[in-house]
Amino acid sequence: MVLLAVAVLAATAIPAGAADPPDFDYQSPLFGLNATSDGHLLVADAGQGIVSLGATSGELVEAMPGVTDAVETEDGDIMAITGEPPEEGAAGAASLFRVSTDSTELVADLLAWEEANNPDQNDPLVGPDNIQSNPFDLARIEGASLVADAAGNVLLEVADDGTIDWKALLPAQMADTAPLKELVGCPDAPPEAAEFCGLPEQIPAQPVATSVAVGPDGNYYVGELTGFPGTPGMSQIWQVAPGADNVICPGTGCTEVLASQHFTAIIDVAFGPDGTFYVLELDEAGFMAAEFGLGSGGTLNACDVAAGSCVRLATGLFLSTATTVGGLGSIYATVGALVPEAADVVEVGKEFVDDNDSVHELDIAALAAAGITRGALLVVDNTFLSPALQRPLALGADIVVHSTTKFLNGHSDSVGGVAIVKDEKHAQWLQYYQNAAGAILSPFDSWLVLRGTKTLPLRMRQHDANGRRIAGWLAERRDITALYYPGLPTHPQHELARRQMSGFGGMISIDLGDEGRARRFVEATRIFALAESLGGVESLIGHPASMTHASVPKPMREAMGLTDSLVRLSCGIEETSDLIEDLEQAFAVSGKR
Repeated sequence: MVLLAVAVLAATAIPAGAADPPDFDYQSPLFGLNATSDGHLLVADAGQGIVSLGATSGELVEAMPGVTDAVETEDGDIMAITGEPPEEGAAGAASLFRVSTDSTELVADLLAWEEANNPDQNDPLVGPDNIQSNPFDLARIEGASLVADAAGNVLLEVADDGTIDWKALLPAQMADTAPLKELVGCPDAPPEAAEFCGLPEQIPAQPVATSVAVGPDGNYYVGELTGFPGTPGMSQIWQVAPGADNVICPGTGCTEVLASQHFTAIIDVAFGPDGTFYVLELDEAGFMAAEFGLGSGGTLNACDVAAGSCVRLATGLFLSTATTVGGLGSIYATVGALVPEAADVVEVGKEFVDDNDSVHELDIAALAAAGITRGALLVVDNTFLSPALQRPLALGADIVVHSTTKFLNGHSDSVGGVAIVKDEKHAQWLQYYQNAAGAILSPFDSWLVLRGTKTLPLRMRQHDANGRRIAGWLAERRDITALYYPGLPTHPQHELARRQMSGFGGMISIDLGDEGRARRFVEATRIFALAESLGGVESLIGHPASMTHASVPKPMREAMGLTDSLVRLSCGIEETSDLIEDLEQAFAVSGKR
């Protein structure tokens, strides 16, 4: 395993004030995860009940074994559902409850309603005998709860007075079993999976409604796991209109969205405050991990429903069953959700990974300690600071990488990279790979980089001095939306930067609040050259959304904090007053339109 940390970059990927959820002694399995209006997270721990996670601690707010999801109501109560009973006839199974500060009340017995109504008797591939209920996910609308019933294959609307109506029935499909047989190794499958080798070529696969979320357009979005065997590409997402009633999908009021994405085993969906649609899926290996402990893969996707496109935010999530987005845009997910000793809630992308364009600090020493406990290597990209301002190896990193094109060379006349190690075995592996793959610089490029390192300390002092003065000048302005520079005391990680760096460098990012203004600004500078690179003696300016990150789909850019109005400055070694004067006239040209 390798942990990758990027030392200093250009627009925060993690909102200021965001923090990793606190540790808690989960009993597992964890099935539900939702953010509340006050910044807490509600965790449905089926082993014990509803857990509330605050900024520093967690508490069991309601003992409710079998709980599969819990959401906050408009008045601050909690609506919670329980799933299939651990034993036949267990009280309180497959039900919806309201939890308030002084009582817990049964709102609806969903299993009894299923026994009386059985909507999926209308599906010819399921028939009348599938009288089951396993409420798995919740979402709130005014005065009612939406329930995705995984065993009933249906989306329910349950009014707060207990009245139940089914909105949409998800269709079963015939599933090809060849991928499953290949996955488990037929004809030599392990004993726990040997029965799959005898399956016919195709079998009926129930949709298994696992998730529901209310979109910014007011429609309901239902994700399905497409029941066992979880054939790749079969899971669907259905858009259900609020006015739909007893619709068999696809039909009037129920249409498929994101069909081109070919999801496998969707386990949860959620909308972010910016309208990004997050889809958590178990790939085929992850599906088998959930069923039999074979494999572990899971993927979190960020999607633009209108554009019909998605990008992958995280892959290889171990037994992840739920995701949610906080009010500040922080993305959370369960991991190890079926394993008592491993079950946890994490902030996706925060602990060990950061994007290559955010002025956001990562605690290298803490990451190194985490790597040791997890048996992982820590690789730090130190390009933006260079060894003159930060020494990651001394802080515990195993490998440090640089783009030598940038500050090490310093003159924008060579392209290359370097990996620096402190363990002989890593050096031997890299040397072998270089020899095998031929990834080496030419002699002349090597000479250019060595030439640059002779003046590195002098140049970095001036980059740092210019960065500090320009950032301080920018901090006084009222015509920018956000300013990112770790040398400012107002930066949320200023103290961390002071601990692990000897200077803050010359990389600054500003958000001008409007894409048109940002484009006018970068085109108006005269000393700051408009270019994608950085780290040279000359000052450069860039617009990441249309330059360095133009190939990254917009939902993923926005998830990383890279807005269309973000501008990146690489402060060179020119006279500081000349640089400030150049920026001043660019502000005047760009205006506030």
